[in-house]
Amino acid sequence: MKSIKIASISLLLFVLLTGCRKNINIEDITMGLILGIDTNEKQQIQIFMSSPVFSAEAQEKNEQILVDASSVREARNLFDAKVTGVSTGGKLQALLVSSKFIEHKDWSGILDLFYRDPKLRQNSDLVFFDGDISELLNLKQNDKPRLSIFIPQLIETADFRNITKRTSIRMFHQMQFDHGITPYLPKLSINEGELEMNGVALLDKKLLLKRILSIRETQLLRLLQGKLIGQLTPISSFKGKKEKGNLFDTKQTSYNVKDIKRNVDCKFIHNRFEFKISLTIPIMITQSPFKLNDKTVDRLSNEIETALEKDLNNFVHSLQADELDPIGLGILASSSQHQQWKKVKTNWPKDLKNAKIHVKTKVIIVDKGISSM
Repeated sequence: MKSIKIASISLLLFVLLTGCRKNINIEDITMGLILGIDTNEKQQIQIFMSSPVFSAEAQEKNEQILVDASSVREARNLFDAKVTGVSTGGKLQALLVSSKFIEHKDWSGILDLFYRDPKLRQNSDLVFFDGDISELLNLKQNDKPRLSIFIPQLIETADFRNITKRTSIRMFHQMQFDHGITPYLPKLSINEGELEMNGVALLDKKLLLKRILSIRETQLLRLLQGKLIGQLTPISSFKGKKEKGNLFDTKQTSYNVKDIKRNVDCKFIHNRFEFKISLTIPIMITQSPFKLNDKTVDRLSNEIETALEKDLNNFVHSLQADELDPIGLGILASSSQHQQWKKVKTNWPKDLKNAKIHVKTKVIIVDKGISSM
């Protein structure tokens, strides 16, 4: 009898809890998938929203609005005065911050809402937009999906190809307050009417733009971080330029990185940090400057190793000169030399200039292709 009562009460609670007091149709919602933040000539904040339209009667399947507002919360009220349905940011995919906006030293304060409101997604991508957000209003790409769908797909594809590095709002918050790393954002721009996701924007500890990495430099950064996601295909050229009259660069080689095994030895010697970064990189050759066989494969491996090691060392030394640490060497110093790290952590990006850093690579050709030509 007791078990019957418990079952009856449980069934009643289940029925009551699963009921919805009010249903909202998807056509009555303006789902902000993309938000953009910029400033105008009067140094006023402008906020852009891109949302898919689900109405069958609408000819335009993407709704794009730009408003002047002092905050994202105020912008929502202004959006609701113009859009077809109640605006919501619970499905936000990407937040774009313009190059002009992050020139202001206090720009990160606008992110406070995203850290506090549980209805907003902290896993949304935070993206550096190299241009004016207003350019997105009139952007027409007839051969691409609607803008609110295309930008998240573009970010995901570029990250998979390792030509940029994704940063979520939550991840940016961690980098902002961690002394051992300087923040970075994926870079988005418009080139000849086409959206391009390439490179990485490096910020200093004041969250101001310090440097923009090219695709090649971004690949070097991914190698130094020791984290491979998707496909990484570097390209190198050996022994001179393309011969005159040749259509293709026959001195060029390309390869797919199969994996990265990183080992970092951190020491504190002669009053400075010393980092020895050892990278073991198995690769698959996709283009070779000469015929490959058991005798010549070692020669190609050594050439790739030498060229890659030189590029990596030059790149990491340039980061030192710019007082930037997107690799997170400070985090490694904190874990292995904590007592010494406590003395320099508040001044870490500057103190990084005094560190001795050497990158050693070991390239292993695990696949030279199905042809020896």
